Order: sequence, then C-alpha cells, then structure tokens
Amino acid sequence: EENKVMKVKRFTMENVKAVNLFDYEFPENGAIILGGGNNQGKTSVLNGMQYAVGGESFRPTNFKKDDSDGEPLLRMEFTNGIVAQRIGESADLKVYDETGKLSRQKLLDQYISKFALDLPRFLNGTDKERAEILLKALHIEDKVNALEEAIESEYTDRTIIGRIRDQK
Repeated sequence: EENKVMKVKRFTMENVKAVNLFDYEFPENGAIILGGGNNQGKTSVLNGMQYAVGGESFRPTNFKKDDSDGEPLLRMEFTNGIVAQRIGESADLKVYDETGKLSRQKLLDQYISKFALDLPRFLNGTDKERAEILLKALHIEDKVNALEEAIESEYTDRTIIGRIRDQK
C-alpha cells in the first residue's frame, strides 16, 4: 500500500550515548553506509534511531552522553510528514502526524512494524542474514536474484563451451 510506505527523511541526534551531534538528511533513493573507527558512535546512531521510533524497551543504556551539558535529543522526520521526537533525560516520545498534530506510538507502529529494518535482528545476524535483510529493506532482492541467475547461466554456458573446446 503506497500510503503506508514512509522513509526516513532526516535524523538528528544530540548528546546521546557517544554522540555529540549527528544530523543527516537521507537521500530519496539508495542506501547509506555508516562507517568509522571503533568508539566513533556507529552503534550509538543505530541505537538512537531504533529508540527514536521504538518503545521504551529500545531505550539505550547510558542514554545521555556523559560529558555533555546539553539535553539529549532524538528527532526523526519521515517523507510523509510524520515526526518522532524524544527530548531530555526522560525522553518521552512525541509523535506528530503529517498535519503537525500530536499523536502516539500507535501511528508509528502502523508503518514501522511492516516496513522497518529489524535492527536487533540485523545487528545480531550472520553476514548472510544481514545481506538478506538489507536486500529486502531496499526492495532489490528480486533484482539481485535475477542477476545471480544470469551469472549462473553465463557460467554454465561458458563451462559447456570450454568442455566442447577441450574435446576437439
């Protein structure tokens, strides 16, 4: 259902876990790679994203950055106008619908449970499971499978030609 699809438009995170400031506007299409050295905040960003739209069970340990004077902030804006925000140490969730009206977690759950990346499963998965999750999340699983079949077919054809050549 097209009206049930929403993508993250922008994610802002301040004074949370190991992160002073992370503010990123996502491209309309494609994927991003979150990279960096150890203890640079990659996992903190993923945990923050998960908590921004998830329930209290996703609250990261040591939520507020230890050496920060500022209040913690998580803000996720979606392409359909919905905004999820958590501010302060209590980090109560505020969800605003596409008209700016205050809403609830249930509004997010309509979208998130169906279309979001299952971060705990992704983070704890094997390399193969992570690849499958990403391919599904990016909606390119069918394209990749078609390419793999074409490669396999080409390999088989070349093998047959090589055998015929060797026989002659």
